[in-house]
Amino acid sequence: MNWKKDFLNYFVVTQNLAPDTAKGYFYDAREYASFIFGEIPDDISNIEFSPLLIRDFAASFRMKGSQESTIERKIYGVLAFWLYCFEAGYVGKPLAFRDLGILVKRSLNPTDPLNRLEYKNFMEKIHVELQHL
Repeated sequence: MNWKKDFLNYFVVTQNLAPDTAKGYFYDAREYASFIFGEIPDDISNIEFSPLLIRDFAASFRMKGSQESTIERKIYGVLAFWLYCFEAGYVGKPLAFRDLGILVKRSLNPTDPLNRLEYKNFMEKIHVELQHL
């Protein structure tokens, strides 16, 4: 079986994902397989998944300076790969993201807090706007 072709077909046809999403998952699957085997293998029947391996995979991208959102997306891609391998009968049932023990820090683009005068002006403007409704 050619897992590379079957993988995309599985997610587009069976799981009804958008082709671009399936391609993103495939790219992440190839990166994970390369991380495990040292190259992208033709045979994935002996691939391994575990929280520790996936944490190490994520850590390798942190060491490269990847953004947390990129790492999170890659982990979801690996989980999709795990699901594919489970459905193919290669591995046991995949875990949920929350069960991996991986903390992804969200960057929320923080803003500076308002000082008292700015807060007062802001609230006055809201009050005026509400009176005109």
